[in-house]
Amino acid sequence: MAVKVPIRTVFDGSTATGLAEYQSGEFIGLTHGGIGASLSIGSAGQVLKVNSAGNALEFGTGAVAAAQTTITSILATDLIIGEDTQTAIDFGTANEIDFKVDNAARLTLTSSVLFPVTDNQIDLGTSSLEFKDAFFDGTVTSDAFAGPLTGNVTGTASIATNVTVADESSDTTCFPTFVTAATGNLPSKSGSNLTFNSSSGLLTATLFAGDLTGDVTGNADTATLATTVVITDNESTNENNAIIFTAGGDLDGGNLGLESDGDLKYNPSTGTLSATNISVSGTFSTVNSVTMDANNAVIFEGSTADAHETTLTSIDATGDRTISLPNVSGTLPVLAAASATAISSTPEELNILDGATVVVGEINALDLGSTAVGTAIASKAVILDSNLDYTGIRNLTITGEIDAATGDYSGAVDVAGALTTVAITTTGVVDITDATDSSNDTGDTGALRTEGGASIAKKLFVGSAVDFSTTLQVDGVATFTGRDIHSGGITVANAGQIGSVGDADAIAISSGGDVTLTQDLILSDASSVNISTPLLAGTDHTFTGLSAQMLAGGAIAAFKLVCIHTTTSEVVTADASAFATARTIGIAPAAISDTATGTILLQGFIRDDTFNFTTGATLYLSETAGALTETAPTTDGAFVNVVGVALSPDVVYINPSLDVIEHA
Repeated sequence: MAVKVPIRTVFDGSTATGLAEYQSGEFIGLTHGGIGASLSIGSAGQVLKVNSAGNALEFGTGAVAAAQTTITSILATDLIIGEDTQTAIDFGTANEIDFKVDNAARLTLTSSVLFPVTDNQIDLGTSSLEFKDAFFDGTVTSDAFAGPLTGNVTGTASIATNVTVADESSDTTCFPTFVTAATGNLPSKSGSNLTFNSSSGLLTATLFAGDLTGDVTGNADTATLATTVVITDNESTNENNAIIFTAGGDLDGGNLGLESDGDLKYNPSTGTLSATNISVSGTFSTVNSVTMDANNAVIFEGSTADAHETTLTSIDATGDRTISLPNVSGTLPVLAAASATAISSTPEELNILDGATVVVGEINALDLGSTAVGTAIASKAVILDSNLDYTGIRNLTITGEIDAATGDYSGAVDVAGALTTVAITTTGVVDITDATDSSNDTGDTGALRTEGGASIAKKLFVGSAVDFSTTLQVDGVATFTGRDIHSGGITVANAGQIGSVGDADAIAISSGGDVTLTQDLILSDASSVNISTPLLAGTDHTFTGLSAQMLAGGAIAAFKLVCIHTTTSEVVTADASAFATARTIGIAPAAISDTATGTILLQGFIRDDTFNFTTGATLYLSETAGALTETAPTTDGAFVNVVGVALSPDVVYINPSLDVIEHA
C-alpha cells in the first residue's frame, strides 16, 4: 500500500475554508492530540521520548537518567545488572544473588549466609582501606588476628596460646596482668596495687610474700614490712663468713643498708669469731681457755682514764710456757729487770725472809769458814758447834730472845725483845712492855711468841686490828661487838652489818637473811655468780635470779608478765595486743595489789607446776594479758616479744628481749 499523506483543515481566522495535505515541517499540536513537533524517523536503536523542554516528542538515545526516583521495582526471572556479563549482579538463581567480577562469581548471598565462591580468595578491606565497625551476634572464626584487638572478648580461644607483645620502654605507669587460678580458661586481670614503670624498670607492689630466690640487683629503698629475715642454721661448714652490720656507723636503728668487712668473720665449724680489734666497755666473759696472739702487749687503763697505763708484756718464748696464778688473794711481785731465769725457791722458803731487814754486810757476816764454828769471831755471826757450845764471849748483851731448855735466874731477867719458852709458870702478872708487832704465823715474831698452842681461859682483848689473813681457830665463840666468829662461819646480830673501815655497813643482813650491798659487787677473772639449781626441783612457786622491788600501777596476778606503764612508770600487766604493753621487763612471782610494791623477777628461773611447756621451746608474750605462750602472736597489729625459754615443762628461764616486732 502506498504511503498516504494526511490532510488538514484550512482556516481563515476561526472559519474553516477547506482541506489541504500536510506539508513538510507541519505538525499537530499536543493540545489537539498531535505530537507537538515536526517529527522525522530516528536512527536505529533510538527511542521515542519527550524532548528536554517537555512540550514535544522526539527520537533519541534510550539512556536512563542517573537519579530515578519513581522506579519502585525491576523484576525478572533472569535479571542481570552490571557493566557487562563479566562484571554484574546476577539474579538468575532463585533465592540467591551472585556477585560476578572478571567473568566469575566471587560472592554469593542466600537467605542465611554471605560466602565467597572460592576458598581463601576474597579479602575484607585492605591494609590501607579498613572497615569502620563490625557487629556479630555469634562466633567469629579466623585462622589469625593481626593488629590491636580492643573491647571485651568472651568465650574460649582454643588456638590463641601465644600473645604478641610489643617492646615498650617509655610508659611510666603500666599494670601487669594476671589470672586468678594456676590453670584453666581464665580472664586476664590487673590491679591498681601492682604497677610497673617500663621507663625506669621499677616494679611496685604493696606487699611481697614467699621466698625470693636468685640474684636481685639494684637498691631497695625501704622495706616497710620486712622487719624480720629468715636465717638458715649453719653449725658445720668449715668456712669464714663475713658478719653483717648496719651501714654508716648507725647505732639507733632506722631504714639502713647492710655492710660487711672481711676483717670481721665467723667460722661455723670451729666456732671461731675473728676480728682485728675488740673493744669491751663492760665485763668480757669467756669459757675454757683464752688464746691471745698479742704481738706487743696488753695495756690496762686502770680505774682512772688518764695518760698513765700499766703494760703487760712477755719475753719472746722459745717454747711452750705455762704460768699459774696461785689460789690466794694478793699482789703479784715484779722484778726490776726482764729475765728468763726461773726462781727456784718455794713460797715457803721465801717467806722465811718475811720481815727480815738484812743488808749485804749482815749476809757477809755469815761467811765464817769451817774453822770458826763454835768460836766467837769479831764482826762475824755466832755459829754453835756440834755440841751446841759457843766459847769466846766476854760480855753477852741480849736485846732479842733467849731460847733454853731450862733457865734458872735468881735475879731479875730483863727481856727487851721476844721471850720464847716451852712453858712459863708464874704466880704473878707477866708484863711485856716490848711493842714489837707480830708479822706472821711462824711463832717467831712479836713480843709474845709461841710455836705451840695458846690456851686462854678468860677474855682476850686485842688493842689493834686482828689479821684474819692467816688461820685464827676458836673452839668456842669470839664476840666482836655484836659479831660472832665460830667454826661454822661469821654471825652478825639481826639487822647487822659487815664492812670495812671506810664503809662499815657495806653488807647489811636483815633478820630474815636478806643481804643488801651498798657498794658494787665485783667479780674477779674466771669467777661468776652461780645459781646451783636452775630447775628449782625443790618446791613449786619458787624463783631464783635478778629481781627488783617495783610499784604496781594496777592489780597484777601471780606468774603474769609485766611491763612499764608509759606515763606513770609503774609496772602493769603486759599484753601483746598493743605496743605500749608489749615491752616485757619481767614476771611477778606473786600477786601484787594496785599501788603496792612487789617483787618482779627481771632475769632468772621461775617454777609453776601449772606450766606445761615443751622443754626447749621459745616463749612469747601472749595476746592474753600477762600470759606466756609457745606461739608467737599472729593477729595483724599484734606485737611479737620473746620473753624466755622453757627449761622443763614447769620451769622457765625468764630473759625478756628488748626487741618488739609488729605482726602485719
